Amino acid sequence: HVETYLYYAIMIGSLFILWRRFFNWVCWTQIDRICHKYNIPRYDQKELMDRYEGQDSHYGEKKKVYANYQEAINSEQSS
Repeated sequence: HVETYLYYAIMIGSLFILWRRFFNWVCWTQIDRICHKYNIPRYDQKELMDRYEGQDSHYGEKKKVYANYQEAINSEQSS
């Protein structure tokens, strides 16, 4: 009967993740409303994270994918 408990654990975990995503969406919507109301410049999450970390966090970026190893090496050498 482990499957039943595993099913419930996965469902509870999924609901918790959905709740966090919803809460995050509500928070950022309110932040955007406040920024619009008081003419405060809006920052995206990546820029805020980069400033907090003090470096490029690569959050939300699409990484470049190469077809093969040689193409990646050539691209790195030309940069």
